[in-house]
Amino acid sequence: MLKKLRDYFVQHPVYFIILRKIIELNFRKEKKLIREVFFDQNKKKVLDIGCGTGEYLDCFNPQNYTGIDISSDYIKYARKTRKGKFLVMDATNLSFPNGSFDIILIAAIIHHLDDRNAHAVLRQAKRVLGKNGRILIMEDAKIKSLDNPIVRFVQKYDLGAKIRTPDKYRDMLSKYFISMREWEFINGGCTYYASLMKK
Repeated sequence: MLKKLRDYFVQHPVYFIILRKIIELNFRKEKKLIREVFFDQNKKKVLDIGCGTGEYLDCFNPQNYTGIDISSDYIKYARKTRKGKFLVMDATNLSFPNGSFDIILIAAIIHHLDDRNAHAVLRQAKRVLGKNGRILIMEDAKIKSLDNPIVRFVQKYDLGAKIRTPDKYRDMLSKYFISMREWEFINGGCTYYASLMKK
């Protein structure tokens, strides 16, 4: 029953973003972290990989923002409600030239992907990130010190079947990027591992 309800929400962008805002307290901690690490982003070109409904556009200058998602329904909704540039695109095969972006954000996408596709996304992200660019990855994670019954419930019904530990994410990301800073935090019913990196 709960899985059917979850699937219904996922298929309707308006309902899904409302549900996520409730579960994740309107993304307060995620947005605070984005603004802190990219405080100097006003004139830099930003790529939001797996942007969904464009929730994180608020953290960036819309004129320099590009959001991509594989879901045409989510992109359609983002275009109706936001001012940035939104494109339907597969993150494992980006159509942008090498070094196109100064900033890349990947939030809550990799835990939906098996290792093969996760590595494909990271290879593409590295390719389109500029020489002096930075990438912030925030992913749902299994973190013992932050675990509680609500987190376990949310993770049980999360569509992402590949929620990894911070060590697993760290090992995966280190093949493509150099870590500058890491975080582990809880926001509402979600626990996150986050890493700010460079080439």
